[in-house]
Amino acid sequence: MEKNLSILKFSLVGLSLLMVLLFIGDVIGLTALINFSLGLLGLIALSTIGAAVLNFVENPSKGKSFIIGLIALLIIFGISYGSAKGTVTETGDLVPGSQLAEAGIYTLYVVVFIAIAGLLYSSGKRIIR
Repeated sequence: MEKNLSILKFSLVGLSLLMVLLFIGDVIGLTALINFSLGLLGLIALSTIGAAVLNFVENPSKGKSFIIGLIALLIIFGISYGSAKGTVTETGDLVPGSQLAEAGIYTLYVVVFIAIAGLLYSSGKRIIR
């Protein structure tokens, strides 16, 4: 199982790199890259939620922390979506899916910031003791 997941992980990274290179080489357009990114985001979200639900089934006492984390992530994404403006083309049209992609990037920034702050806090707490 672990070997299959490793193969899948490297395949997705390779496919993502290929899509970026195709975009840089003007083989595919911005809309195709955004749609790919949204599909990848959906796949990751479903995988994460599926793993959390399986963990919840195996250990129901940890279900409360799962629900709190999910609600916090939805709140962060909602705020990010509200602050995202999307990409506007030269003709003034909004690129489909660009607001969702921008919201995903903002959400990533916030989650990474929270993770780094938590690491710094726990390291500082350990040093002080």
